[in-house]
This record gives sequence, C-alpha cells and structure tokens, in this order.
Amino acid sequence: MNYDTYSIYEYGYGKGEKRYFFIGIGFLSLFFFFSFLFFFLFLKKGGLTK
Repeated sequence: MNYDTYSIYEYGYGKGEKRYFFIGIGFLSLFFFFSFLFFFLFLKKGGLTK
C-alpha cells in the first residue's frame, strides 16, 4: 500500500463518510430497538391489566 498524500486524503475521506454512515445506522437501530421495546412493554402491560 502506497502512502502518498492523495491516497491518505482519499482514505480519510472514505473513512469519515463510513463513520457518519455507521453513526446514522446506529442511531436508527437504537431508535427502532427502543420503540420496539416500549411497544412490547406497553402491550405486555395492557395484557396484564386486562
């Protein structure tokens, strides 16, 4: 692997893009997980109270 400035810049840019992409995916997955968890707890609570 050659470490000239252009390849380093390109690698850093790609890494940054991937990092933001993974951060977005992480937040989305967390949001869906928590919404599903609250929905499941709400359903369970409703089932118990009925």
